[in-house]
Amino acid sequence: MKKSIASLVFIACSLLLSACNQQTKLCNQIQEAVSAENLDDLRITVYFMDPNTIYRMPPTLEQLTSPENEVVTVYHLEGQEAYESIQIIQDQLCPEMIEPLEATGSLREDARVYYVLENKKGEKLLELLVGGMNPSCVFLNGIPVAYNAVFHDFIQTCIGFQGEDLWWYFDGVIERPIYENKPNEYPNSVWVCDDPKITMNIKEDGAIDCLFDEPSDNLVSDTLPGRFEYLNNEFYISNFAWIPSEDDPYSDYIHEVFVCRCEFSPEKMTAAVTNDELFDGKYTGQQIVFVRKDG
Repeated sequence: MKKSIASLVFIACSLLLSACNQQTKLCNQIQEAVSAENLDDLRITVYFMDPNTIYRMPPTLEQLTSPENEVVTVYHLEGQEAYESIQIIQDQLCPEMIEPLEATGSLREDARVYYVLENKKGEKLLELLVGGMNPSCVFLNGIPVAYNAVFHDFIQTCIGFQGEDLWWYFDGVIERPIYENKPNEYPNSVWVCDDPKITMNIKEDGAIDCLFDEPSDNLVSDTLPGRFEYLNNEFYISNFAWIPSEDDPYSDYIHEVFVCRCEFSPEKMTAAVTNDELFDGKYTGQQIVFVRKDG
C-alpha cells in the first residue's frame, strides 16, 4: 500500500515537473526568438472577428484568415507601431503565465482572433489563436494553454478601438468594462437623426427599434428583419445575411450594415460613422447627431 502511494506521489511530481519544464521551455523559446531580432525587422498581423458575428457553424482558422472573409478586420503593424505589443511580451510574459492544458477540442474549429509576430523572413516567433466565448484554452505556438490577461494585453494594443471589444473573448480573465450612459437607459424615449433620416425608438424594456427614410436595398426584406444594438459605445444596425461561396458552406452570419462610434449625453448623441452600407457609403467617415425627444 505504501509503495502504491509512493508511486502515485512520484507520478504526480513527475507530471508537475514536466509541466513546469514545458512552461519554461515555451517562454524561453519565445523570449529568445524575439530578443534575437531587430525591432525594425518584426511585424505583427492580427485577424480579429467582431464578437457579435454569428456563424451557423464555428469558423476554422482557414476561414478566419481568408482574404475573402468580409467580417474579419486585419491589422498589420511594423517597427515602432508594433513596439508596444512586443514590449508587453518581453516585459510581462513569463513561465508562470503559461499553463499548459489538455485541449478538450480544437480551437482551429472555432477561430475568432489570430495574432502572429514574425520576422522579415516570415518566420513566426509567436502565434496566439483565440476561440469563441469561454472556450477551454487558447493556443500559444500551437500548444493549448490557459487564458491569461497578458495575452489580452498584447493583442489589445494592436487593434485600435476594437480593443474595447476584446474582453468578450477573455471574459472571466479580465474585468468586464462597464459602459454607462446609453440610450437604453431612457425607456420610451425617441432619438432622431435628420441626416440621414433615422429614428431610434427605445422601448419600455430597453430594446431598440429603428425607422429609416429610403435606405438602400442592403437592408434586407421583412422575412429577415434587422437587428439594432447599442453596445460598448457603438450603435449597430445588422442583418442576417447569406454570402454564397463554393468554398465556405458556413457563410451565414450577422452582417453589420451601419456602425457608429458614439459620444453619448442624455440630450444628444454624436456618432462617427465607421461603416455605411445602409445608405451606400454616403456617410462613412462622417459625423451624425441623434437628438433625444420624449416618447
